[in-house]
Amino acid sequence: MKHSSDFTLPPERELIPYEASKKLPPDPWLVISPHPDDESIGMGGTIALATKQDLEVYILEITCQPRIREQEALEAGKILGISHNHFTFLHVEEGSILEEEARIVKSVSELVEEHKVKTIFVPSPREFHYDHRSSTLVISRWLLSSEERHHLNLITYEISRQWECNFIVCIDETFKTKLKAIRAYKSQNPEHYVRTSTALNTARCYTLKDCRFAEGFFAIKGKEAQKLIDWIFHEKCIEELRRENEMIKSSLWWKIATRFYRVRNRFLPEGSKRREIYNHLKALIHKTIGE
Repeated sequence: MKHSSDFTLPPERELIPYEASKKLPPDPWLVISPHPDDESIGMGGTIALATKQDLEVYILEITCQPRIREQEALEAGKILGISHNHFTFLHVEEGSILEEEARIVKSVSELVEEHKVKTIFVPSPREFHYDHRSSTLVISRWLLSSEERHHLNLITYEISRQWECNFIVCIDETFKTKLKAIRAYKSQNPEHYVRTSTALNTARCYTLKDCRFAEGFFAIKGKEAQKLIDWIFHEKCIEELRRENEMIKSSLWWKIATRFYRVRNRFLPEGSKRREIYNHLKALIHKTIGE
């Protein structure tokens, strides 16, 4: 095992930007929104900045229950500067995004081809909500499935929690517009999301000067989408390991082994022949497992 002194920890500036981005990613944009309101909560301030700069922004709303949220999304889009014909609603049932993967990627392919999309936004792979992570998984697999898509810009945005961040957009200019868009979703207890967005956007200014509210993003190329998939399943693997660990610890053999370990010195005193045989067997087992 390496000693901690053998490693060089990266400086803080390599982990998070110290300046807000002065330029937005190239348009047209396609924002993948698992539910109507995710686009406003996660990156409403940046969308408003983009439309003020006459960038083209398209929104794909994957789920939409209840139906009233479609009208609310259009109202929020109007506030952010997005016309109605820049929205696509798939009405996938919540919790069924992976089951509807073929239909979703078909729609994404058509939108990317029709509008010559250059940048795709997806929720971060560390989001809490299952639909958020499922959406990112679907888009990442689609990007990796063809080299023709590898050049596309793939950018994650934060809805409910911070994740890796390699560029930050200061949204002081459009923060009030963002909150107004969130409040357009009257059916979704908007004040809760106003509070959480305010907290998240305030925290994103941690390394910035002269900025009160900001949105964080992680930008890669489509050919690097495997990074997001690895993050999604990293958490799944940890959870599976936890369950396996609990099963092992509840087994009879684990209890016997634990009990023996606690009392072995009584039956195998140091220097005895029995202890010598025990140490030999232990070393042999460790070597076998290692191989």
